[in-house]
Amino acid sequence: MKPNPSGGEALSGTRIVSLEVVVAGPFCTSILADMGAEVIKIERPGTGDIIRHWDTAVRGLSSGYVWLNRNKRSFTVDVKKEKGKEIIHRLVRDADVFFENFAPGVAARLGLGYDALRELNARLIYCSLSGYGQDGPYRDVKAYDLLIQGEGGIIATTGYPDKPAKASIPIVDIAAGMYAALGIVLALCQRQRTGRGQQVDISMLESIVSWLG
Repeated sequence: MKPNPSGGEALSGTRIVSLEVVVAGPFCTSILADMGAEVIKIERPGTGDIIRHWDTAVRGLSSGYVWLNRNKRSFTVDVKKEKGKEIIHRLVRDADVFFENFAPGVAARLGLGYDALRELNARLIYCSLSGYGQDGPYRDVKAYDLLIQGEGGIIATTGYPDKPAKASIPIVDIAAGMYAALGIVLALCQRQRTGRGQQVDISMLESIVSWLG
């Protein structure tokens, strides 16, 4: 999507490299792009982000893709190939932030985990967003918005007493994306004082539970 010249300037000069898909990850980086960050979105060859194919409502483009990917630059890289990994490594050397919302452990197996990338750039902010976080007994359990609406309790707040209903928007993805954006901004603020990067770990379940009090 073309950059919007009317966007904010608070994060102007901040470069973000993002391996993101569907809603939670792209929602996070869309907030940062609106603040003026340069977001480089990496998509899979052939199909791109699967949200591209949800509909054709906006001049032939997916409404979800347009919503979540405004103000970003995008290109395809096969991160499973050595050449693709080299491309990401080159981008990361000059980046401020790396974002990924793979299942825990996937980025590390691709050679794109936190330990590998901080060796290339000690100032890098590395944000991971997943269902249950990078540690703990549920880290390897697959997760998606509707499932965590139920686990987190959102479904119990909608519908009727005897017939709960899911929220009509991907509210868990949106909550997690907002917390990820906040975590990244806070990590950038801390880096101004320390000169060092860090890892930001965002859990979808923890995000929505915090909204419910």
